Amino acid sequence: MDRKMVKFIKEQYPPGTRIRLNSMNDPYAPITPGTEGIVDLVDDAGQLHMKWDNGRTLAIIPGEDSFTVLPPKLETLKLYMPLTADFYEPNEYGDLDENGVTLEGEELRGYESQIAAALKKYRMPGEAERGLMHWYDEADSVNRKVHSAVFTVEERNGQLWGVAECRVAGELTGAELETLKSYLEGQAADGWGEGFEQQEIRVNGGDELYVHLWSCDNWSIQTEQERFSQKYAEGLPELCFSTLPSTGALICIKRGESGYYPSDCNTPDRAQNRQIADEQNQRLGVTPAQEEAMVCGSMHGWDIPGADPFLRACFCLDLFCERGLLSREIHEENVRLRLCAVEQGHVIAAGMSGKIKTVLQMMLVVVLTITGEGILPGLLTIAASVMTLYSMGEYVWQNRAVLSGAK
Repeated sequence: MDRKMVKFIKEQYPPGTRIRLNSMNDPYAPITPGTEGIVDLVDDAGQLHMKWDNGRTLAIIPGEDSFTVLPPKLETLKLYMPLTADFYEPNEYGDLDENGVTLEGEELRGYESQIAAALKKYRMPGEAERGLMHWYDEADSVNRKVHSAVFTVEERNGQLWGVAECRVAGELTGAELETLKSYLEGQAADGWGEGFEQQEIRVNGGDELYVHLWSCDNWSIQTEQERFSQKYAEGLPELCFSTLPSTGALICIKRGESGYYPSDCNTPDRAQNRQIADEQNQRLGVTPAQEEAMVCGSMHGWDIPGADPFLRACFCLDLFCERGLLSREIHEENVRLRLCAVEQGHVIAAGMSGKIKTVLQMMLVVVLTITGEGILPGLLTIAASVMTLYSMGEYVWQNRAVLSGAK
């Protein structure tokens, strides 16, 4: 294939182009017709290297394989910003007091519906299709990817937040996201938001509210994950392979997505599927701890400690210490160790660090059951893990004489 044709193909199918396969001219391991995926890159031979939704990466050859280019799939991206307002109420003479009171997000929760309605009412006719992107005048990738953006409000974590709700085709790069944030900050501070903050919002029958989307103190605009989520899933791969415990079927798991995708490489043999999963994960550089964290995240959510391979490893170490070789109450080897200690005139007593460790673990279980996420569960997880390692070391050191004498 000549260079001009390769250049044409690269322009026609840039990375991120979504494709549905109609048929593939591959007699050995073709992708199933109807499978969808996105273009990862076009090589110098003009082949479209794909990221299929089922986890496979087999390339498409234009002219040999049949496929359909799909319209961009729009996803919602929410960017959160602190919200404040000036609140005015009538004085004893029925006139509005000149000195308003500043309300923060927590105090604005009761006015969510009125503020949301006012934001919607203030939108101009030209913004009907694209919202704030109607005023975006750069002919760049942000303009192509971000279909629309509007300001609204949403209650999260006990306070009311300003939200820039965007409809985006594909995934924004880091640079594109920063460009979008900068543009929306300008709209909140000096453009759209400057006009809106002068609009009175009637509340409580006669009181007035003037809402500010931007403020000079401690203001930032962040994605939902940046603003609220624990960053447990950081360090996980984009994709891994695993097997279903119930049937042993081979599956693919994608980071950030619920559930799993059946793999085209699945066989009727459970053991063979496990071997394939291990080989594919090794090829992708996925560790067993990362696979377990991915399985946990796909089933229970990606913002819990179980989706963090480090914390999960600490938890597994804790279980190992509690229920495995070092469990003084359960494991038979420790029964022998206690007998050896008695014969040597020693008594193996529970240490204070072990008791503290147990209390921390119990507190962690209770807090995770009640809240499920937040700073406190993360701190308790780290504290319990550290105390488990410390108590293990203390246990070995204090009983080193018994350990050296026991065979």
